[in-house]
Amino acid sequence: MPGRVDGNLPPKGPQRTQQENTRRVQENRNQETASAADAGDRVELSSAAQESRELESRLQNEVRNLPDVREERVAEVRERIASGDFDNENVRRVIADRILTQLGLE
Repeated sequence: MPGRVDGNLPPKGPQRTQQENTRRVQENRNQETASAADAGDRVELSSAAQESRELESRLQNEVRNLPDVREERVAEVRERIASGDFDNENVRRVIADRILTQLGLE
């Protein structure tokens, strides 16, 4: 014969275990929620990514500081024009082709 039950109350063992499990599950959920809230959203960049970002910023600043016109190149081309280097049929063809290409006609 299985164990004896005294009185009209159900045995406390299984009931207590179910309540304990429910309480533990709820505590775990609360801890997970608290951990997620504490962590928040954040981004951490590696040192290589930070260095890359700094380099990109420096290069952008240097490009901004470059002159729009390279005076030394302009002077060189003026000298070549004055000396007649560009005064020939081949140069005229190249210039004409590039103008047509830029206009979308070739």
